[in-house]
Amino acid sequence: MKKVIKNILNEELERTREMMGLLVEQPSQIQFPIWETCQNGVVVAPFSSNNVFGQAVINPGNWNGVYDPMMWSQESQAFYSLMGSPNIGDVVQFDTTTDTTAAFQDAYGKCLKYIGISTCPYNPPYTNSPWDMGACSTYFGGALYENWSYIGACSDCLTCTSSQAPCGSQIDSYECDNNGNCYVDPTGQYTGYGSSQANQTACQQNCPGGGGCNSVLSNWGWWQSIQQNGPKPCNSICNQIENVINDVNPSAADTCMMDYAVTQAISGG
Repeated sequence: MKKVIKNILNEELERTREMMGLLVEQPSQIQFPIWETCQNGVVVAPFSSNNVFGQAVINPGNWNGVYDPMMWSQESQAFYSLMGSPNIGDVVQFDTTTDTTAAFQDAYGKCLKYIGISTCPYNPPYTNSPWDMGACSTYFGGALYENWSYIGACSDCLTCTSSQAPCGSQIDSYECDNNGNCYVDPTGQYTGYGSSQANQTACQQNCPGGGGCNSVLSNWGWWQSIQQNGPKPCNSICNQIENVINDVNPSAADTCMMDYAVTQAISGG
C-alpha cells in the first residue's frame, strides 16, 4: 500500500513539475496594431525611431539589429491612437519626415489601411539575435515613420493616394440666392479658390442681388473716400478695423470690409 501511495505522489509531483515548467516557459503576449500600405500591400507595424532595435551589432555591410518588442508594441499603439483609433478597414493619411519610398514601405503615398491586431509572444531578453516575428498571429514588418502626424481619414486607398486635396479636408463650394446671401452648395459656382473660406469670400465679393461685397463696399463711406482721394494711411485702416468692423462676431458685410481693409494694409496704403 505504501508503495502504491508513493507512486501516486511521485506521479502527482511529476505532473506538477510539468505544469510549472509550462507556466515558466509560456511567454507573455503583446499586441501590435498592424496596417497594410495602400499601394504595395505590405503589412507593417509602425515605429518612430530606431530605438526599437535596442542593442545592436553592426557588421560590415550587414545590420543585425536586436528588436525591443515591448517598445515597438508601445510605439505602434501610440501611432494607432494618433490616427484616431480607426476600425478595421479604415484608411488614414499621415505625414512623416521619413522618406517613404523605401521598398518595405509605401512607395506611392503616406496612406495606410488598418487591418487589426497581431498578437505576439514576448519572452525577453533579446540579446543575441533579432526577435522572431514568425510566431505572431499575423506576420508583419517594420515601418519607420519619424515625426509622424495625422492628416485625416480617407474613404478608401485609391482616394488617399490619388486625391490632390488632403483626406479629411472638406472644401465647401458656395452659391448665392436672389437676396445676395451666400450659402454652401456642392454645385455652387464659387469654388476652386483653395479653401472653404476663400470660396465664401469670392461669393460674398461677387454675389449679385444687393447682398454681395460689391454692394457692401459701395455703400461704405470709407471705401467711397478711397475711390475719390486714394489710399488711406495706416492709422485710418486700423481705426476702421478697431472701431467700425466687427471682427469678433463678423457678419458677411463685416467680412467684406475686413478683407478690403487688409488688402489696403498689404498694399501699403
